[in-house]
Amino acid sequence: VFLHDAIPVKFSQYFPYGKSFVVKIMESTQPNDYFFAVSQNTKRDFEEIFPKVVREESTMVVPLAVNERFNVVKDENTIKKIKSKYRIPENKKYVFSLCTVEPRKNLIRAVRAFLTFVEKNKIEDLVWVMGGAVWTSFAKELACQGVNWNKNQILRVGYVDDEDLPALYSNAEWFVYTSQYEGFGIPPLEAMRCGCPVITSNNSSLPEVVGNAGIKIDWDSDEQHVEAFEKYYFDEEFRKQNAQKGLERSKIFSWKKSVETMLEKMYHE
Repeated sequence: VFLHDAIPVKFSQYFPYGKSFVVKIMESTQPNDYFFAVSQNTKRDFEEIFPKVVREESTMVVPLAVNERFNVVKDENTIKKIKSKYRIPENKKYVFSLCTVEPRKNLIRAVRAFLTFVEKNKIEDLVWVMGGAVWTSFAKELACQGVNWNKNQILRVGYVDDEDLPALYSNAEWFVYTSQYEGFGIPPLEAMRCGCPVITSNNSSLPEVVGNAGIKIDWDSDEQHVEAFEKYYFDEEFRKQNAQKGLERSKIFSWKKSVETMLEKMYHE
């Protein structure tokens, strides 16, 4: 049995039917079933929530990986086409985010902090490119929190074609993924493979993915978000160092290695 995350149980407020679904799956397992978990954090969650089912001796961590097409893209013609396709001004640098609009993803706070950062430092050459499903109430939610929505600073590009992601990651100043909780965290790993510095939360499984290759902050701190943005914006050398660290870190995650680990367990024990 492959365990991705216990989020529907831990955050059932976001998944009305998810908790009962996960519980039903776990109750259907057999005493001799073996479990593969995507992270130490997910393994720990299931051992705590379902101690009679998931035990230390019957569970192994097998990290996820990303498609090999995720590599650094610096071709100028490709970049120009991608910027044009997603309506990113040619004369602007950009920060990139890619996630659903589920509240757990913490997008409202991250964008709010970005607008604070831009206003505080009077920055005019940087925009936020927000990839992911369109949330019609997003602007209204920001307004309710006293944040002025500026379409020139926040570009909601919606769904991003898979083949365009490497170029978007590669040419972003940095990638933001400060989720409240994750079972693994594929987007930060994709960004790291493309040489993009990352900012993630310091909770759940994200430190297992990022290691020392990115900035890790409290998901619920506006101040730490702003400080992280300032660190990357004003310290080019640090940004480049983390980009290189991310490239190196991403090499330890491999689908081939994950599959071999699972096959070894299934066929040789």
